[in-house]
Amino acid sequence: MLDRRDVRAISARAALLASLAGVASCGGLSAGDYAVYRVALEASEQAPGCFPADRPILAEEYDATTFRNGQTLLLYLPTDDEAVLDTGGLVLKGSTEDDPYTFEGRSEDIEFPFRDMVTDADQDGISDDIDPFVDADKDGDDDTDTTSDRVVDTDGDKRDDRDELEDPFVDADNDGDEDRFREIVGDTRMISTLRVHITMRVDGSAVSGDVTRTTEETCDGDLCPPHVDAPCVDVQRFRGVEVDQPDLSFGVGAQPAP
Repeated sequence: MLDRRDVRAISARAALLASLAGVASCGGLSAGDYAVYRVALEASEQAPGCFPADRPILAEEYDATTFRNGQTLLLYLPTDDEAVLDTGGLVLKGSTEDDPYTFEGRSEDIEFPFRDMVTDADQDGISDDIDPFVDADKDGDDDTDTTSDRVVDTDGDKRDDRDELEDPFVDADNDGDEDRFREIVGDTRMISTLRVHITMRVDGSAVSGDVTRTTEETCDGDLCPPHVDAPCVDVQRFRGVEVDQPDLSFGVGAQPAP
């Protein structure tokens, strides 16, 4: 049977083991802590989708270098459950439960490539040259029929809006913009997606890992091109060490190393 001293000793050892396990799982960091690493990035390994027509440039297939790019990484823990990695230009979120650390980020840029400035006097979204009924002044008469609708004057300046020489500027709502024209935007969308995934292994003061950047162009709509290039997958491996007194130069203009 265990006496009180045995129970206290076992409890103390259990607490110590739990504390050490927590330190090992999150690189010795807890909420409010940070660590700075200086790493060397190897040359990128790029998939065929990173090249025009999904074909690597012949000359680049024979290129080689032993030079590395240097970069500073700042790892910090806002909470016990959340890890954040700052590369100097990109900041990615991760989790302290991952072993090794993993950080991910994603962005989308959407463009509407098919757009045109057209005459749309009644602002119904249909260009007047194909609109079956144009009624900018809302009088019930078709503005394109000058016999039934003798005057169209939406801004009240006593000049006919239909004649650009007679009325060079129409602004009924006084917003400073010409009312007769508008930009018509097609439904087809080009979507550019960037995904960044970083795996980082911390072993004492040493650190290693890899950065995977995936860029992808997709299209949604009736006017999409018949062929869209495959995603570009770019992988860079890195190795480095923790530094005690780093010279941090992070700021608004900082950019991640290529």
